[in-house]
Formats: sequence, C-alpha cells, structure tokens
Amino acid sequence: MKNNKIKIPKKILDKEENFISTEEAYKDVITAEWDEMVVKEEKTNYKKVKNNKNKKDKSKLQKVDEYILNEKTIMELEYDFITSLVDTRKKEKLTQQEIADKINIFREGIARIETNKVSPQLGTIIKILYSMGYKLDIVPIKKNK
Repeated sequence: MKNNKIKIPKKILDKEENFISTEEAYKDVITAEWDEMVVKEEKTNYKKVKNNKNKKDKSKLQKVDEYILNEKTIMELEYDFITSLVDTRKKEKLTQQEIADKINIFREGIARIETNKVSPQLGTIIKILYSMGYKLDIVPIKKNK
C-alpha cells in the first residue's frame, strides 16, 4: 500500500511545524507559476511583434501587455489575500493545526493554502476566516491615477 503522506521540505518549517517564511515561500511559488505561464512560444511571438513596425502587430503587442498586466495584478491580489490570511492567523495566535482542527481538514491543507500550493474553494476560505472570527467582504480596488 502506498504511503499517502505529503512530504514538506524541513528547511522551511519551524519547531511548531509552521512555515517560518510564508512570504518568501509564496514569492517563490508566484515566480515559478509566472515562469510556467509565459511559455517559450509566447515569448518568441512577443519578441517578433515587438520588433515589427506594423501598427496591427503593435495593437497585438498592446493586448499581450494588457493580458500580462492583468495576470500579474491577479497574482498580486492573491498574494495580498494569502498574506493577510496568514497575518490574521498569527495575530489571533492560532496555529495551522488549530485552524485545521476547527474546520476538519489536515494541517498540511492549511500549509498548502498559506504557501499557494493549492487554490482553495470559496467555501474553504470562508470556513478558515469564520474559524478565526472573520468574514469575507467585497471591496473596490483602489486605482492608481
């Protein structure tokens, strides 16, 4: 029978088995995901369009730039949310295990969420927040002028 335990690198766990540098671990995940998202073919097409003087191609380049900016913004919003989630858990002096016990999942599940290894369902996010005495609100994004 296969061992279904999840292996977590020891170098990023502290004595309480909490991730010691969630922010750095999350940044690494974002960087890796970003590199995978911009595949070689897209990079090549982007360079071809960028070097071309044709107005139609410049319009395509602008659309690519907008897409990249939008994706980067979404990733930053995800990063901000997860960072707030971790900060709130720590502010409330709760461990990953305590949250996991309250919502009936494994501690590793909380760790994977906090390091953005998985994208949790909305219901899971609501349960985590509720277990800490918080709720999810929708607020407008502040636009830079």
